[in-house]
Amino acid sequence: DRGSHACWTGGGHGAVVAVPLPLLRRPRFLVDPPSGLIGALSALGMGTAVKVASATIGEPPMFRRQDPDIPAWYWTGAGPDGSTRHALTGFAGTEQGVATLVNRAEQRLRRASPETDLIGEIIVADWGADPWSLGCYSVLGPGARALLPHLRDPWRRIAIAGEHVNGSGTIDGAIRSGHEAARRLMESI
Repeated sequence: DRGSHACWTGGGHGAVVAVPLPLLRRPRFLVDPPSGLIGALSALGMGTAVKVASATIGEPPMFRRQDPDIPAWYWTGAGPDGSTRHALTGFAGTEQGVATLVNRAEQRLRRASPETDLIGEIIVADWGADPWSLGCYSVLGPGARALLPHLRDPWRRIAIAGEHVNGSGTIDGAIRSGHEAARRLMESI
C-alpha cells in the first residue's frame, strides 16, 4: 500500500525527509532504522491546534481577546497598508479548545466580537484532523529532549528534518532543521 508506507533503499546521493512526526512513524524501511531512532519517534508526543477565520462586512474593530470559557483567543489584524483587515480569527491549542472551536466556530467568533458582522463560510483549519499532518507541533515530555540527538544523526543516506528534530515546535525551527539536516547529510556522505 503506497499510501501508508514508503521504502528507501539508500541508493542515490541521499535524502532529507521532512514530514510531520506522526507521518514519519508510518514508513516501513527495507533495512530497520537504528533502535535509538525508533525509540525517539515513538516517545515524542504531538500537540493539536485549530485556527478559525471569517471574512467581515466592513472593517472590524482592532482587538485581541481571550475566550472566558475555553483556552482560545480571537483577534483582528492590520493589513499591509495599516488598515484593519476584514477578517476575524480564532485559535486554540488544547484538546478542549480545539473541540469547541471545531464544533462551534461561528458561535465562538460571534461571541468574541458581537459588534462585527461576519460574511461567508467560516474557515476551519484543524491540524489534528488533517491526514497530512495529524497534529500541529511536537510535545516534549520529561526526558524527551535527551532523545532528540537520535533524530539528528543521519541514518544511512537519510537525514530527518522538522520542528520535532530540534524540539522547537515552530515553523522557524522546522526550516532551520532542514538546513541543518542537509548539512549533516552532506558531511556524512
